Amino acid sequence: MKTYADSASCTSGVPRPRRPIGLSVGLGLLLSLCLACSPPEDAAPDGATMGVEDGATMGGDDGGATTCGDALCEGTETCASCAEDCGECPDEPICGDARCDPTETCEDCAEDCGACPPSPEPYTHAALLARRSGFAAMVTGAGADADTDATRHVWVTSTSDAGPGSLREALSVAGRWVRFDDSLGPEPTITLTSGPIVPAADITLDGRGKHVTIMSSHTQTVFDIENDNQIFVNLEVVIDARDQNPQADCFNINGGGGDPVDDVWINHVTMSGARDKRVGVPFGADVTIDWCHMFGGTGHGVLVGCMSCSRPEVSFTTMHHNYMHDLPDRYPRVSDGHHVHAYNNVSANWAYYAMGAVRDGELVAENNWFTPGGDDTAIKASEGAHARGIVRATGNVLNGGTEEQNAPARAFTPPYAYDLDVADPSARERVVAEAGWQPASFWDR
Repeated sequence: MKTYADSASCTSGVPRPRRPIGLSVGLGLLLSLCLACSPPEDAAPDGATMGVEDGATMGGDDGGATTCGDALCEGTETCASCAEDCGECPDEPICGDARCDPTETCEDCAEDCGACPPSPEPYTHAALLARRSGFAAMVTGAGADADTDATRHVWVTSTSDAGPGSLREALSVAGRWVRFDDSLGPEPTITLTSGPIVPAADITLDGRGKHVTIMSSHTQTVFDIENDNQIFVNLEVVIDARDQNPQADCFNINGGGGDPVDDVWINHVTMSGARDKRVGVPFGADVTIDWCHMFGGTGHGVLVGCMSCSRPEVSFTTMHHNYMHDLPDRYPRVSDGHHVHAYNNVSANWAYYAMGAVRDGELVAENNWFTPGGDDTAIKASEGAHARGIVRATGNVLNGGTEEQNAPARAFTPPYAYDLDVADPSARERVVAEAGWQPASFWDR
């Protein structure tokens, strides 16, 4: 039963009912203006709430709740939750309406959807380390945590020989993952004019995503490797054809006259023009040279060991899936008790011989592909008056070349696991196509 107040009357003299007990203040004000001075004939029956449908929620003093269908787009109502009050949502999203619509993203409407998170590195250091092999399989370069440790990230921003932002400066501090900034363009060339670069220890020089050419100009060598734990990947290293220095090398892994060098990895590097060697490993070192392309010039390929040196440290070098052609010889040559494991390499058009071992150097040659040039000697165990080397050769395709073995039972056994491809035309074609520097599409696959 509704309860009405006893007092107050309208101008007509008929008592006007007060607002029903239980209605909100806001609704009471509205009803006080609209109700007749006496209860209408169609007043709500006993037990009902006047003017409010059963179960509906009114706004106002009850905490701000809203009702879809009251012709007011208010509170938390939107076109998506209550089109009856707020209208239909527009067909196209509106950037700036404080709502990240399904078709909006952080890239096209950061105002609604927020800023995009930083893009991941396209070429991770971890992915690079996953490809290690051979005697330098323990190399880490800038470190196993280089992806997450931003203090190791250094970008070359200048093609100058030296100074701030230069390659020489970037490689002068240990523990760096050195890459090339986009400001240099897709094909930067860095010409060295003040002597070889001597990288610090624990370095990764990473050319993935760019075509970087590092060229010497009247210097003895491009990289003089005197420190441990270094990675060089996806570069082109050139000795200027005008450089007549007979000792000019692309890489000289010499230990700097001190302790042997541990763990150097040269991967997907194109090397040309050297007057002496593409890679020299005269002293003790653990080295892997793989998927490299070496050609051109009057110099040799790879020389492991030093016949004029008295240092006793033995080098251990792995060479696999390299493409070497149009060089006089030494694809490689090993001497003086040093060890080379050469497998799945492609050698072509040499002048004197391809692979060789002398003075107790040990060569294990497996499943290589040879195409003779000026001489048909693919593998030899002697050179001139030097004492013979130790050679074990198996599974090689000679294509008319000759192969000499010597004391194969004395040759070392590689101490690591490795995948040995059958030396067939398809394997040869893959090495020819993929050895040396490779474009971004190669690394993106």
